[in-house]
Amino acid sequence: MELNPMQAAAVAHRDGPLLVLAGAGSGKTRVITHRIAALLKSGVPAHSLLALTFTNKAAREMRSRAQRLAGSSLDGATLSTFHSVCARWLRAEGSRLGLTRAMTIVDDEDQLQILRRLTRTMALPHDSGTLRHYRQRIDEWRHDGASPAQAVERAIGREAEEEARLYQRYEDTLRASNSVDFGGLIAWTLHLLEHEDDLREQFRERYRYVMVDEFQDTDVAQYRLLRALVPDDGNITVVGDDDQSIYGWRGASVENVGRFTEDYRDVCIVKLEQNYRSSPQILETAHAVVESLPDRMPKRLFTTRSDGPRVRLFIGRNDREEAEWVAGEIHRLRREHGLSFDDMAVFYRTNAQSRVLEERLRAAGTDHRIIGGVSFYERREVRDVLAYLQLAVNPLDDNAFFRVVNTPSRGVGRTTIELLDQARRGEGLSLLAALGPFEAAPPSRLNRRTREGLRQFRDTMAALQMAAHEGRVDEALDVLLVETGYLETLAASRDPDAEDRIRNVEELRHAAVEFAMHAPSGATGVVDFLESITLRGAADTVLEDGGEVQLMTVHMAKGLEFPVVFVTGLEDGRFPLRSRLRPTDEDEERRLFYVAVTRAREHLILTAAAERRLHGQTRPAPLSPFVSLLPDDQVEAVPGSARPGSAPGTHTHGRRSAAWDEFDQRPAPERIADPVRQVPVEGIVFDDRHYPEERVADAQRLVGRSARHRLFGTGTVTGADPSGSRIRLTIDFPGVGEKRVILDYVELD
Repeated sequence: MELNPMQAAAVAHRDGPLLVLAGAGSGKTRVITHRIAALLKSGVPAHSLLALTFTNKAAREMRSRAQRLAGSSLDGATLSTFHSVCARWLRAEGSRLGLTRAMTIVDDEDQLQILRRLTRTMALPHDSGTLRHYRQRIDEWRHDGASPAQAVERAIGREAEEEARLYQRYEDTLRASNSVDFGGLIAWTLHLLEHEDDLREQFRERYRYVMVDEFQDTDVAQYRLLRALVPDDGNITVVGDDDQSIYGWRGASVENVGRFTEDYRDVCIVKLEQNYRSSPQILETAHAVVESLPDRMPKRLFTTRSDGPRVRLFIGRNDREEAEWVAGEIHRLRREHGLSFDDMAVFYRTNAQSRVLEERLRAAGTDHRIIGGVSFYERREVRDVLAYLQLAVNPLDDNAFFRVVNTPSRGVGRTTIELLDQARRGEGLSLLAALGPFEAAPPSRLNRRTREGLRQFRDTMAALQMAAHEGRVDEALDVLLVETGYLETLAASRDPDAEDRIRNVEELRHAAVEFAMHAPSGATGVVDFLESITLRGAADTVLEDGGEVQLMTVHMAKGLEFPVVFVTGLEDGRFPLRSRLRPTDEDEERRLFYVAVTRAREHLILTAAAERRLHGQTRPAPLSPFVSLLPDDQVEAVPGSARPGSAPGTHTHGRRSAAWDEFDQRPAPERIADPVRQVPVEGIVFDDRHYPEERVADAQRLVGRSARHRLFGTGTVTGADPSGSRIRLTIDFPGVGEKRVILDYVELD
């Protein structure tokens, strides 16, 4: 397919700053890869090219497509993620900061473990919630490019000063253990480029053409990094869309798009507005969502495609009916349109919404997968093995030492580790290096088993260090498993999950073999393997052609597209999300909804619930304000939907309103097809086709009776639900209101 005129203009631009405003589905990756190929064909050396993005998947796709277009090797060109390239640069130049090539990149869980130990020594709160807060504050400083010293200098108030001092101690701990965290990869690379003039000039001389994808997702530190890499009139191309800036909660600054035009000279701006993904109906709906956003760069997507189906809106009476309808609609689309399960995706704002959806899909026999659950690499046994490898290549990594010194059990408890920690501090040694002197003069309180355990651990690490430095990662892993007896210990344990955990370790070994087979020559070792795992992004777990409906948050859906998209939970407070933990950015929530809408190619289905069960209570769920932005001529309500924002007891079906009852037990398709039913005075609709007659009769006889509850007092039974294993009552308690209580927990008159 040929480039359209605006794409061609962006590719043809040779020198000077270029901003490509690329709307959703407008072929931005095509522009970047064609631009790389065009530069190579014009004689620009491959080693002069630097292209940056945010996921490994995007970087691989960029390299593959550019190489096909160029018809020549891209050897020497740097096409990578921000964090991967900074890790590479730090391994090469980190000696200026006191880091070695074997530095450890700590992940989120490692951060929490380090912070837990530090807060205990600093007499600060160290419960899980507070530790996560401290980690978030450190991440915020990283995103802003603020060093610990700057954080201390800017701190105002006791709490802020304590957090800044903790940041300083945290950074000191990382440096002492030859480690950096995820944000530190950017922060320390930025520090080098801003403070080491010779290195900055060396980088500028090498990377003559810099390209950045998803520019709207950059934070302040990453933008400063680009400013250090490329002079004001340099050859930098940034591709992004301010309408899709959805990561403000993790530091992304949508203002970078406007800032770019101010900081660089004579910026050329090219708009990509022709969409190759979605139907006109979907594009009109998407535009209505963002057109009135403040400070938005004007653009309007269009397509040459023919009309598609209208956007559909379904409102269930409650979250269960919403989920049940989604499951039924998936099967209807599959049956009537010849679609497969992997053509469809179900989005929600937060992971907590997935449970009801997953239950209904499972009940309907729908093959599905939740994207973004617990990562394979976060499982305990996998982290144990990786910690051994980290300690083998980086003996200064005390965090890894703490994890594995007594795994499997060697009789080395907390008291022994604390004694070792005290002894090594005076010598300035790492915990691993201090083992030898500690064994030579063991404290009298160490028993024989503990001393033998420490000796075995030191011998194991010596053998593993030799294997890690001399061979491939899979060979080192084999030595690890033999020396530690890790698998044998699992097999002999009473852990009911032992078999699964053994399989996980075996799968990790398989991953190591695959890595060593396919990695470039000279990059098959432990350090390379660990880096590939640590920098692995959540987006890399998304299936392609997996034969399953994919369930995910909207954030996880960024960069993906599907023939059919369900956007669920469109209620105020849920989407847009309103949280007590952080202020709501209404504009970013709207951009997030825009991203959800523009993932759809053919069918876009929006759903909500008139009531939703939260914290054990069923509450009315007002419709999301985003729905009021949708164009009436592009959106149609599904017949049988509940009335948005209405109290329980009303349905809408065209212009007709019909009473309904929350205990109507018919399947959703029947309730929707026949919403007008005569509701008995007692307020119950029971259907003998779905529940035994005796059980229905038993429940009906309870209505109107007086019931006494230990907490709520005495009330009147107004409804009874015979579904499930026990009858559930709805009881009106004077002064308390209606409560749902299982029959077993009340006394009837």
